[in-house]
Amino acid sequence: MNDIPQLQADLFQKAVRSFTDESVVYVTSSALEAFLDETKMIDLPAEERLRRLAVALEFETLEKGWDSLHLIYQTAAQINPQNPRVFHSWGISACTWLEGWICPTSAKRVAIAIEAEQVLLKALELAPHNSFIAYTLGQVFCNHPLLEDDQPNFLSQAIRWFQSAVSWDPENVIAQLYLAHCFHDLALLGDSQSWEQAITAYQKIDQERLSREWPEWRAVKCREQLAACFAGAGNEPEAIRHVSHFLDELEAFEPDEFGQHDAIINLDELVWTVTHKLPHPELIQRTRIQVRRFGFEDRYPEFCSRRSNQK
Repeated sequence: MNDIPQLQADLFQKAVRSFTDESVVYVTSSALEAFLDETKMIDLPAEERLRRLAVALEFETLEKGWDSLHLIYQTAAQINPQNPRVFHSWGISACTWLEGWICPTSAKRVAIAIEAEQVLLKALELAPHNSFIAYTLGQVFCNHPLLEDDQPNFLSQAIRWFQSAVSWDPENVIAQLYLAHCFHDLALLGDSQSWEQAITAYQKIDQERLSREWPEWRAVKCREQLAACFAGAGNEPEAIRHVSHFLDELEAFEPDEFGQHDAIINLDELVWTVTHKLPHPELIQRTRIQVRRFGFEDRYPEFCSRRSNQK
């Protein structure tokens, strides 16, 4: 909260703690009125204070789950229905709650997805051509709870929004990355034309910017995924070149104390590439060494098995 004096920031945090002092957070209309009264000396509009409260409580144990956050955002929107930040944050929170570990009830997640789309479209109406609102809409569709039921449809809708996000702001590197991911996923579903679209999208990503603005692992995985797409597209020379360069990068990493480098989430695309698309003995052996070095034997047991070693 660098946009307000420290004393006001402390006051805000104290008001937030009035909700989080108990193991379960209870959100009621009267509690929100008390919060607004307690924070009235802060130089922020009432709807902005509520927006920030919702963000602060997003991962707390809420008595009524999503409905508690919904009440905060709804109250903020009623105070000022012309503030796009309220609706955008509402959509971001809703998109986060599409994760099964947060909201395990499938029907509820579907309802939240519908709500997310509605509030984000409202945000975009208030702030036309906002790249990050479009990006969030793309996230709703590529993380939709019904994705597995109709992946081509939901991925295509996500692609349209990510394309809009990049069109409205070519420097929105995370939107460009997810655009590539969606084409990559379509290709894995059997849409052969999407391999080249994924390659083009991955190649447009500003790697330096991605590394600077987002966790390092995203840029590392991006290079791994580009190599996999060249293999999927049947461009063996480029696939070999990119896989070899990626392995050079892996071999230069020093594993951390847990046996994995903090930039490596998994090696799924690399293992898939050398197993299914690029049966190159040297690259297979180099990959197997890295899988073991980073402690991923349990993730790829067949690839690391003795039988696999003999192939």
